[in-house]
Amino acid sequence: MFKIRKIVSALMISSLILLMVTACAEFSELDSHSAFSRFQQSEDTYRAGMRWGEWSGVLYLMRPKPISTESEKIITITDSSTGKEYQVVESQTENYNDSLLPKLSREELLKHLATIKVSHIEALESSLSKEKGTGISRMRIEYHFDNSAIIKTLHYKVSWWYDKQSNTWFTDTPLPKEFDLPKHKTIKLSPKRY
Repeated sequence: MFKIRKIVSALMISSLILLMVTACAEFSELDSHSAFSRFQQSEDTYRAGMRWGEWSGVLYLMRPKPISTESEKIITITDSSTGKEYQVVESQTENYNDSLLPKLSREELLKHLATIKVSHIEALESSLSKEKGTGISRMRIEYHFDNSAIIKTLHYKVSWWYDKQSNTWFTDTPLPKEFDLPKHKTIKLSPKRY
């Protein structure tokens, strides 16, 4: 009987040690500096910003993914003092930086976004590709405007990209079309004839 207790306690201790080693390995993967942890932080900041009306935080995370193209050409430079000619490779880098936000001033945009009240936001699915530096979040958002009591629901997909320099995830997805400024219809009235 004593031998059985010894064997059972040895098995329990070894399984506990194995469990602790596995937990430590998973915990190191969730380090606050890891890409996965940073993805969760950016996603949480984005959702919390929408939910609580902290639109500045949402706008901070909205950045277009930089696309750079390099073009190289060989140019000839003449040294004015010696008259020698040198061939030099000149490279030019172009960044295409399209804006994700409407063509409004920041104050006008924040004033409009303050009229949107998000009553519930839920992450339905999140996926991450560390190798490609991309991620996707699918959300369900319930919202209404200040001047309306009708709660609307929308399903929204957010694409993320990883910036190695700042160790932060940004989104290149614009705000939902439903959050745009209302387009006023102009009704042309005929002039009054007296």
